[in-house]
Amino acid sequence: MVEVKAGAWYQKRTYDGAPVLFGIRDYSEIDTVRITWPNGLVQNETKQPATKEVSYKEQPRLSGSCPMIFAWNGARFEFITDALGVAPLGASSGDGEYFPVNHRENIVIPGRTLQARSGKYELRITEELREVTYLDQVLLLAVDHLSGMDLLTNDKFKAPPFPDFRLFGVQHKIYPIKAHDQAGRNVLSKLSKRDALYIDTFDRSPSGVAQLHTLDLDFGQRAPNNQAILVLNGWVDWADGSTFLGAAQEARRAWYSPTSRSKMLQDTG
Repeated sequence: MVEVKAGAWYQKRTYDGAPVLFGIRDYSEIDTVRITWPNGLVQNETKQPATKEVSYKEQPRLSGSCPMIFAWNGARFEFITDALGVAPLGASSGDGEYFPVNHRENIVIPGRTLQARSGKYELRITEELREVTYLDQVLLLAVDHLSGMDLLTNDKFKAPPFPDFRLFGVQHKIYPIKAHDQAGRNVLSKLSKRDALYIDTFDRSPSGVAQLHTLDLDFGQRAPNNQAILVLNGWVDWADGSTFLGAAQEARRAWYSPTSRSKMLQDTG
């Protein structure tokens, strides 16, 4: 579906394989060309030239997203995380099956990101793209913990059997002293703090699927006998049904979740 708007002039046409003709009177520029692709993706092209033929290619953009959670931190609404990634309704895995659904999710909101305004805490749950959220209940629970302790939850993207909800308190944090990607490039600077700068030194397919890649972390001698827990914090762009179906047709196992493997290096010198 193609929509064209120039000033107060609006037209809508369906593309069926032949060029689509729009009459825009004496306008020299089109304010917006809006294309709704067969997979539901909406693509807007602004300030387009008139009186000439223009072709458009579907952009590799997300057509849907999970709900986004924002909290008032005393100065502005701060992004916390997305939610309900494990609760899609009717999402196909590409092989005729549907994704298993976990209807409950627990999200940690750090105290510094939630400050009262006029005696009330303010949270916002938004839909940024083409999805609709159905919520039965939202609860805000306060948890007492030691000063300097961070709380982590095991409740994120996972598969059945879904584990029971747990909270973990973390006080002693160990950061890597070296970090390299699959090509041996130094990526430690992007892992030193949570600053929304992520490692993206890998190729992607036209549909946005990342190639298999690795991250080698060296913690030196700071985790003797491997008595440590690896905590990863990152971001995943959600795929749509078309991407899942295409991947399922290309390979028997096209999707891989993050996995870890540890190796102890013993100093013999």
